[in-house]
Amino acid sequence: MAVEAFADVGHGVFEVEYLDENRVRRREPLSAVWTARFESLPPVRKVRTYAGQQSVTRDHWSTTMRKSLACESRLERDHAMLMDLDPQVMGLVSQPFRLF
Repeated sequence: MAVEAFADVGHGVFEVEYLDENRVRRREPLSAVWTARFESLPPVRKVRTYAGQQSVTRDHWSTTMRKSLACESRLERDHAMLMDLDPQVMGLVSQPFRLF
């Protein structure tokens, strides 16, 4: 399926909030940032822990990105680990945007 087909689905309906390279908060239509690369941008939010939390919050050292990635669950960490082993994966990032 072409990228354009997916972009049309979210046109005018979904918005993406992210921090740009200058850490300025931006909110744009999904169709406007559909092909954007978020790997080098800062996380839009921090992963927080709290008392009584049911999930496990941990960092995973990514050899692909050569930095630590915050993971909010074991499942998220396991997927990050699997993607880190895949030679086709060019980048991983934690919390790159919020989807509205």
